[in-house]
Amino acid sequence: MKDKLELHLTPSKQSNSPDRRGKSSRRSASTKKKGRIDSNSPSEQKYIGIRQYHSDNWKRDNKGKFRTVSMATKGEYLGSGDAKEILLTKGNIDTLYELAKTRDIKKSEMLLRFGVKKTSMGSTRNEAIAKFATGWTGKLPHNFKRYGVEVAKNKRVAEPRPNSSQGKVGTTTVSGAKEFNKDYKAFAKSLLKLFKLDKGKAKKLAKGLSKKVNITVKG
Repeated sequence: MKDKLELHLTPSKQSNSPDRRGKSSRRSASTKKKGRIDSNSPSEQKYIGIRQYHSDNWKRDNKGKFRTVSMATKGEYLGSGDAKEILLTKGNIDTLYELAKTRDIKKSEMLLRFGVKKTSMGSTRNEAIAKFATGWTGKLPHNFKRYGVEVAKNKRVAEPRPNSSQGKVGTTTVSGAKEFNKDYKAFAKSLLKLFKLDKGKAKKLAKGLSKKVNITVKG
């Protein structure tokens, strides 16, 4: 069973969209609603993710990584099929953790057949995927208040301009999730038979596999 998943981010390093607004227009946008920008608006989240990615801060800071992945897994960048595969992978891994913990063989059989009980994500789909992929331990929904590299050097809070992310974010690709889920399905069938014969060995296998799975985010 393959135990490594990869999420490839492909934001462009440069924009192909010229800025058609003049200096005066940019200046007015910088001062408009100063300090009152909606930190959870889609345009603000894109701005923050792009700033993190281009600064390379996201490679060192897990909070920055969460924000970058959250931006790059929005519906306009990540295909719905890939998103479903990632969330299915999350459910399968959660099931392995539960299998390693439970002492009730009937509960183990239910977990193998139906997986863990699905609950409301409590946030947007892209935030749930970002939390899973990066190991972010913060609460969801996330508050996208600017910090660090996201704040301009002159301390001005410039409001994101409409379509300013156009040409700066490419398609996000997913590697390994579909293969993992396919292998997991076969593994679960084998494990279900093993639980009836040797519960201790089955739990050990589930626990071992849950520790081996790696989620890798590459930019």
